[in-house]
Amino acid sequence: MEEANLRLFASASLRNIENRDEAIKFIVEETSLTPDVLEGNEEAALGYIGASYFTNCENGVMIDIGGASTELVLFKDSVAEKLVSLPVGCLNLSVEHVSEVIPKAKEWKKIRAVVKEQLTKVDWEKGYECPLMVGIGGTLRAALTLSGALFGLSPEQSEIQASHVKEMIKRLKNEQGDLYQTIYKNTPDRLMTISTGLVILQQAIKKFGCEAISVSRYGLREGYLMDRMLANYEKRSIHERRRED
Repeated sequence: MEEANLRLFASASLRNIENRDEAIKFIVEETSLTPDVLEGNEEAALGYIGASYFTNCENGVMIDIGGASTELVLFKDSVAEKLVSLPVGCLNLSVEHVSEVIPKAKEWKKIRAVVKEQLTKVDWEKGYECPLMVGIGGTLRAALTLSGALFGLSPEQSEIQASHVKEMIKRLKNEQGDLYQTIYKNTPDRLMTISTGLVILQQAIKKFGCEAISVSRYGLREGYLMDRMLANYEKRSIHERRRED
């Protein structure tokens, strides 16, 4: 029997913590596996690899809103040209700036200001604006689920309209009780972080001029599998592999 090919990787949740070495040592002792701690740009690149194989979008911006970081990729002709990892995520924003479950008026403003300041670091050349954004990760999938539940969309729907993101934030700000119930029913694990995640998404939409976000079921994990674990995987162009599939 062939030995199982087991690999362990971590993103910002381990990358940015103060006791990183201590945590890695504990993981190695308990599992005999050394985690591959991805740097920010690696995380962005692997997320794009995973998403790009399963999307028909050739030009645009990919976003992955994690708990402790947000990754952005500018891609043209299905090639990642620019990558950036920002140290703001839905969880660290919630922990640092939200006193209860839903942000208060001053907290909304603070969160928005922090996100806008971070997005100024994305100094890509002009011409990166695109109508369609590709989104990956749990925050985007939760936003898609919530959008579908609130606006009566088909379960097969894979796009979030920019106008729906704006409306969801508006309802959260107005503290509508039915919205809390919808969140709890459909994405209970995101109750504490969906507000900050939507703020990051909305500010990215504004920066890149997007009208809709196509949410991919595939992302970082699939990208890591394809790029780091499939040793015999022949790295041909995305378009060539699609034609064969």
